[in-house]
Amino acid sequence: MHPFLSYAFRPFFLFGTAFSAMAMALWVSYQNGWYLPPQTIAPTNWHAHEMLFGFVVAVIAGFLLTASASWEKKTPVRGTALLGLVVTWLLGRLVFLMPELSYTAVAVVDLLFLPLLIVALAFVLLPSAKPRNLVFLLMLTLLLSANALFHRGVLTESDEQARKGLLLGIDTVVLVMVLIGGRVIPLFTANAVKQVTPVKWAWAEFLSIGGVAAYLFSDFFSGESRVTGAIAIVAGMGNLVRLFGWGGHRTARSPILWVLHVGYLFIGIGLVLRGFSLSFGISRFALTLHLLMAGAMGTLVLGMVTRVALGHTGRPLRATAAIGVAYALVIFAALIRVFVPWLFPKLNGSAVTVAGILWCVAYGIYLATFGAVLARPRLPDSLSGQ
Repeated sequence: MHPFLSYAFRPFFLFGTAFSAMAMALWVSYQNGWYLPPQTIAPTNWHAHEMLFGFVVAVIAGFLLTASASWEKKTPVRGTALLGLVVTWLLGRLVFLMPELSYTAVAVVDLLFLPLLIVALAFVLLPSAKPRNLVFLLMLTLLLSANALFHRGVLTESDEQARKGLLLGIDTVVLVMVLIGGRVIPLFTANAVKQVTPVKWAWAEFLSIGGVAAYLFSDFFSGESRVTGAIAIVAGMGNLVRLFGWGGHRTARSPILWVLHVGYLFIGIGLVLRGFSLSFGISRFALTLHLLMAGAMGTLVLGMVTRVALGHTGRPLRATAAIGVAYALVIFAALIRVFVPWLFPKLNGSAVTVAGILWCVAYGIYLATFGAVLARPRLPDSLSGQ
């Protein structure tokens, strides 16, 4: 069996990040009136859907299928089964670029991946039935429901329903990041920085996880209400306090660590600003969503795909100078995308272009650095330096 199909993180990290760079380049092209391939849906819907259900879901799949095997000490999904999942995901991306297909066919093909992923993960997680792991089956089911709602909205020409599906997907991914971040960020930090002993306050754990879950529920059923805004503020503050206990201030000399802390910081700030947006109209609603998408998701994904790839291929857990630049670029991309239009609305178009280019360069650096790493065998432990 080729090493590329030995663990799910290999194909899904490679194809997911490559797709994000390609999709972002096409979005920048469309925004500037240059070029966009024929589409089955409006470009704005395509951009939002594919960055969420294409890019982010691919990385989640790669992480969960890899991590679950370690959690449960079982053989990971690999070989032909993994290839089938990857091909299904790829087909879901391609059908959106085939306008000759009916949208029903597009929706059916795109909706195939998440059920197959749920089944594959269930085979690993169900025998031990540990609640802290089974929760990810619920998260994937919510993502499947969100994707189905989006497609139903497009098919019935209901913009509100399609938007509701996208928001449910975003909120679910935020909850996934809070769950995974709480497991790995303090662990990675404590393992690498001897001076750090992460602190977990029970009340902050409850506010951060329970608050985001309540926010997801309220956002779906109550919509853009003051109640949803208040919950978002509480959830955001809880996550900021939670992050403070992880000792991020001691990671300044380790880019592979501080990028995870900065990514998580975007979650707390994004939720607080979105809460103020809904409750008091202080900031622009759409821009606060980009703090969660471009900021938290973009930064945490880049941090995780480097850390996981290095760890699982037996390489030293150190970011190269080039990867450090990539981290900085994706963070600047998020800040430009959010705060330039907020402060200078007339520069929105320029901000989208600059942020998109920075994103493409950041993920391009990752691909150039890790493409071969993801395709090659794991290094012998004697050579890893660990």
